[in-house]
Amino acid sequence: MHFRLRHPADFHRSLRADLSIAVVLLFSAIFGLAESGIGKPNVVIILADDLGWGDLSIHGNREISTPHLDALATSGMRLERFHASPTGGPSRAGLLTGRYAYRTGVAGSDGGEEFMHAHEVTFAEILQTAGWATGCFGKWQNGANWPHCPQAQGFDTFVGFCGETPDRAINARLMRGHEEFQSSGDLTETLTTEALRFIDDQTKSETPFLCYLAYAAPGTAELDPVAVHAELETLDREVGRFLAGLESREIADNTIVWFLSDNGPNVLPNAKEPRFNAYLRGAKGSVHEGGVRVPSFVCWPGNIPPQS
Repeated sequence: MHFRLRHPADFHRSLRADLSIAVVLLFSAIFGLAESGIGKPNVVIILADDLGWGDLSIHGNREISTPHLDALATSGMRLERFHASPTGGPSRAGLLTGRYAYRTGVAGSDGGEEFMHAHEVTFAEILQTAGWATGCFGKWQNGANWPHCPQAQGFDTFVGFCGETPDRAINARLMRGHEEFQSSGDLTETLTTEALRFIDDQTKSETPFLCYLAYAAPGTAELDPVAVHAELETLDREVGRFLAGLESREIADNTIVWFLSDNGPNVLPNAKEPRFNAYLRGAKGSVHEGGVRVPSFVCWPGNIPPQS
């Protein structure tokens, strides 16, 4: 048997294709349903920050329990070999546009390298034009000023922050539209509450919605096991609260939920207590599998079979 070792750049390009292909397939299916007369499903995209493949108990982590994320994984389709970019800015640009990140102008996650070309067409712009109400909650990381901000890229509603990290995980200063405000309490909980408030408004008006819920957890944690585990537990609990909110509003059956992470876990080199990543090599910032293979599940009750 003969095989060729691939150049790292080639490997990196193939990984980024996973995210782009998934975006194209998902939204092609959504528009196909709308045009067929079946109706316009609600769309929820939940993006975790720096959540590694091994951060879930369903992937073999014995140090933490993630019952809500595990249940979400088994309730729909698990994308077992899903890959993102090694860092958040490029992954988010690829997710928003369905294009390779470098084609959108995004080469990194800060220092101006995270600014996406203003002329890029995002999935939010497409759904907005087609009649969906669009909301973005949490971490943007693809440009702070007009015309790079969420409101210029297809989102009717924005509550969150545009930089790489918030000023703090408790009582963070956030943006509501173009106005800054002081939030109260845990950031992850705040984002869940804001997203559910947006959904309430659309449910009352019977408007299909796109909810892009980009949590900052567990990336807001200090890089020690206790803090990381606390953030993971909070993320799991809040995803569970959000999904329960869909059920209680009786809209879960008409809502597509896609959960994923932007890259692998952020770890300290040579840490005494290394973060479990299912024995994958590498972490955030690396093109090795541990840096780019991320959890990804797509769920739609009655349409996507459980455990598929």
